Amino acid sequence: MKWTQKQIEYLKKQFLPNGAKVVASELKRSIRSVRKKAYNLGIRRKEYNKLINYEIKKCLICNKKFTSLKQKNRKYCSVDCKNEGHKKPYEDLSCQDIIKKRLITERGYKCELCGYNIIIVVHHKDLDNSNNKKGNLQLLCPNHHYEIHYKNNQGAVGKLGTPLR
Repeated sequence: MKWTQKQIEYLKKQFLPNGAKVVASELKRSIRSVRKKAYNLGIRRKEYNKLINYEIKKCLICNKKFTSLKQKNRKYCSVDCKNEGHKKPYEDLSCQDIIKKRLITERGYKCELCGYNIIIVVHHKDLDNSNNKKGNLQLLCPNHHYEIHYKNNQGAVGKLGTPLR
């Protein structure tokens, strides 16, 4: 059976978002014939799937655009940019994980007050978490971090924006 122009137009509009099964059942054709016609028309579902699963991101170092899987949390376009990002001064870093890793390599994986070494968090001495200067950062265990923020009531804020007591 020959393809009509109306069927070809339907195939062009519906094949990528819905797939061969839906188009085949709607046009009352076999899945194989729908796939073959789509292939002959240059429509590739595989390329479409790549488009939906990928997103365009901007490199934090060179501002170059790159594509990455949506599930991946890539921040750099290449290994060179990633290495460059890890060499930036503390003030320029925005990713808290990178800051924490750097502090741990410099100061060791332990609380600076008691030496606890199982769970470590980064504390900003001036309570401004955008101030990432090296002198403002401190590695603490959860207990000391809690004491500084909550026990002494230094700028701690509750869920509704009210100071904790």
